[in-house]
Amino acid sequence: MIVYLMVSGLVGLSWLVRKPMVLLALDPVMGLRFLFSGSNLAGFAVLSVVFLAITGAEALSADQGQLGRGNIRVAWGLALVCILLGYFGQGAWMLQHPGFTVTAEGVAPYFAMMPEWLRPISVLLALLAGIIASQALITAAFSLAAAADGLGWLPRMRTVYPGDTKGQVCIPAVDVFLCVACVGVMLHFKSSSAMEAAYGLALIVAMLMDTFMLWYWIRHVAHRAAWMAWLACGPFALLELAFLEASLGKFLEGGYITVALAGLILFCLRACIRVRGLERVRRRMIRVDHLSTMLEQAASDENRDYVADQIVWLTPDPRMGMINRDVAVSMIRRKARMYWAVTVTQTNDPDSVERDVKVDGRLVRLRFKLGFKVPRPIS
Repeated sequence: MIVYLMVSGLVGLSWLVRKPMVLLALDPVMGLRFLFSGSNLAGFAVLSVVFLAITGAEALSADQGQLGRGNIRVAWGLALVCILLGYFGQGAWMLQHPGFTVTAEGVAPYFAMMPEWLRPISVLLALLAGIIASQALITAAFSLAAAADGLGWLPRMRTVYPGDTKGQVCIPAVDVFLCVACVGVMLHFKSSSAMEAAYGLALIVAMLMDTFMLWYWIRHVAHRAAWMAWLACGPFALLELAFLEASLGKFLEGGYITVALAGLILFCLRACIRVRGLERVRRRMIRVDHLSTMLEQAASDENRDYVADQIVWLTPDPRMGMINRDVAVSMIRRKARMYWAVTVTQTNDPDSVERDVKVDGRLVRLRFKLGFKVPRPIS
């Protein structure tokens, strides 16, 4: 990725020095004049194309859970300079070639500005950079799925922690879903140019959600004044809403795929939340000491035969003094010499193994506290 960025920046710089007047594009007045001028035949919808130029920045921050905030800041410093030089270089090249027309089937200005001997290498670098950039979005999907799993918004999925921090996570089921979804979208659109509508709409909605979450954090987590939250988020929200309004015109061109996928994921989340809520409503708790007394009475019934010496139940509630009523009823119905109620919880320490034991007559209440990297033969 560094090689790709450096090549883009250096080639762009070589064209920039030939046409330094392209730096006038930094003047926002020129952009506003074009937006509201008669020569802009696309009108406000031109912003949907402009927005595609700033996409990709979210991929850097998406991998923050894996790489850390400091590394992202350093990488962004290099990426920003190289990307800007690359864009200015493309603009300068197009000023040098006024008859060039950008089409979906033609050569992109990025590859056209490359020297002939460097063009095959730049294609290979761009391909590798796309693969590397996709890793950031894949790991971000892992992080989001892990957070949803922890909140009970998704079914339990096998989670692998390849690193020593909890943020470095891999969920095979999510990996398979992303693979199937990406292949399906590619088969549907058949070309990258046809994918632009869905891509742009998805990213602008994601950026709006980021702005909203920042506003929520400032107001309800940091407990700052409302004017501070609006001052920090308002300009971003206005800009993003303008891009969103411009991108809505491409809804029928492919943006509906974004809405459909988002709706499917939202439906799954809501269904899991609903199921977990019904489970909590039905779940009744009973005190361990009361259950122990009932188990002693059940064991003294000579008309019943022993089912086993030891019977183990798994229960999700981590409280040592309480137990799920459904589990308690199941215990009472089965005569045994000892009853075990086991709970497994997860800690932020990768390799910790702790246990708490409470023995009350025939009932043993056992709670394991396992680090997130410790293998779990029980769950």
